[in-house]
Amino acid sequence: MAWTAEKIADLFKIKEGKGEGVSSETAEALRTNGYIRRATKSEFITRRGDPEPHFCLILQGKVRLTAFTVDGGEILTTFLGHGETWGVHPCMGGYCETMDGVVESRTAETLMLRGQVLKKLAWERCDLMEAMLGILCSRLNMATQFLEQHGTWTARERLAWRILSLANASSGQPLTQDRRELAISQESLAGLVRLSWQRTNKLLKLFEAEGAISLKYGKITLESAEMLKQELRSTRSLSI
Repeated sequence: MAWTAEKIADLFKIKEGKGEGVSSETAEALRTNGYIRRATKSEFITRRGDPEPHFCLILQGKVRLTAFTVDGGEILTTFLGHGETWGVHPCMGGYCETMDGVVESRTAETLMLRGQVLKKLAWERCDLMEAMLGILCSRLNMATQFLEQHGTWTARERLAWRILSLANASSGQPLTQDRRELAISQESLAGLVRLSWQRTNKLLKLFEAEGAISLKYGKITLESAEMLKQELRSTRSLSI
């Protein structure tokens, strides 16, 4: 597909957190000052620690982002799709790349700009600066929610929310009555919710006994999103 300025501008309007989007002129500046990276499943698009960060806009496909603690522990994995971005924080702040970005779908296309290029364009174009601020505010909100979860939520609530979040991200469609299969090990899931494998396994088996999920080796199937949502509904306002 030929990614014109108009198509790129439209991508800035389809996701929350980018303000009113950007003009076609600004989209053209992004297109001509950046490049399109085409990659296949499991390829890295960005690597944590890279001294030259990039702003990345997903044109097609799905990407998994993983963040880490200072001692190398995995603390957050999220899935991004068509029209979503990452890399604003290190680009605008002048930091090294903070996340590994790995292609999750069969193929992916990503518009990429070097950090200094993005920063220069943002100062020159008010609509782009507004879009970057919107993205940063969205990320700050996500970080605040993460801290709230690990500070005040029960282990059962954290696990239910994470399963729902992964299931929602796996297809990009709202959760309905359909079953969702998640290719994730219990060890990986335990790392995401900051619990031991033993405790995570015990809670997962309770969810399975209640009919909310089913378990197989290296795989978790969401059988009833409504049952897990009920875990959060009485005390939490976060939506999935």
